[in-house]
Amino acid sequence: MVSPSHIIVANLVVAIAATIAVILRFVSRTLIKSFAADDWLILAALPFGWGMATCTIIAVHFGLGQHARSVPPENIVPFIQVYLASELIWACSMALIKISVLLLYVRIFGTMRYFRLLAYGFGGFTIAWAIMVIFVCTFQCLPVAYQWDKTIEGGRCIDSWLFFTIGSSFDVLVDFALLILPLPAIWNLQLSILQKVSLIVIFSLGSITCVFSLIRLVAVAQAKDVPDPTFTLGIVAIWSTAEPCLGIVSTCLPSYKPIITRIFGHKEDASSSGSSKPSGGNSTFGSKFSKNGGRLALASASENEDDHQLIYNQKELISLKTYATASNDSTARVQDIPMDNIHVQTNIDSTWTHKV
Repeated sequence: MVSPSHIIVANLVVAIAATIAVILRFVSRTLIKSFAADDWLILAALPFGWGMATCTIIAVHFGLGQHARSVPPENIVPFIQVYLASELIWACSMALIKISVLLLYVRIFGTMRYFRLLAYGFGGFTIAWAIMVIFVCTFQCLPVAYQWDKTIEGGRCIDSWLFFTIGSSFDVLVDFALLILPLPAIWNLQLSILQKVSLIVIFSLGSITCVFSLIRLVAVAQAKDVPDPTFTLGIVAIWSTAEPCLGIVSTCLPSYKPIITRIFGHKEDASSSGSSKPSGGNSTFGSKFSKNGGRLALASASENEDDHQLIYNQKELISLKTYATASNDSTARVQDIPMDNIHVQTNIDSTWTHKV
């Protein structure tokens, strides 16, 4: 078990880590001058992470981490009330984090209808789950005051341990579902195996949340009918704060590419070249894999250079933009072509570069 000082330090560390993570995320988004709903939701989740840390530190003042025999009787009521408040805050914070992740997925992979439906389904389930947890936590005893005042006649409570174990189990299942959800979409992208694996690794950073969800579930399951609750619940309190705070951190990690690019610059990691030269006027063709539609736009305009680049757009993690030069007239044309029906036949001098 852990001492009160360890509980305080652990809560401060994860709360500060979450704060730094969100600050870096907004610095990153400022660099590319682009903000989205998932950014604002993760910002909204941050105060709830602070709230978890605050409630836990207050609970330490009222006896958390101490043996029950050492806790003054007058501290029991405020201890239970603070612990109840932390349960409500935890449910809100986890719901905001999960919905933020889902909105990020929709923003990137939303062109696929099945993916949107799955994401919206998970979002609806997450909201319903949060409402249920808040409702049951509030009314687990009737009247509500019976939670901390067992002298009230006619009061009754549900099996709160069973409810929290089941609720934590659903939380873990949703976390793993969110981890798996984007993998098929990434694998179907027209990218090399190495690029696909790299993207899967980036999105798998969310597995950090799954680890802490599992640890918290184990801690909750072991807390049934303990004879020394104020001492035993110390470890549960630590993981209950760590889960949302480190969930915020892991959710922010994939958004740091613009910061890394600004610090270290672009790195070319692959190149290849062809040999035949086109005749006639030069033109540049550009195509972009859009996050908002299922089509590619093909445009041509007069240029004096021959290059073909496959790059990652800094504004989106996996937006795909390609440019090629080929023989053509100087008249600019823009045409929408379905993503699965692109045929380009031309001889070009090309150099492929990948910028991440």
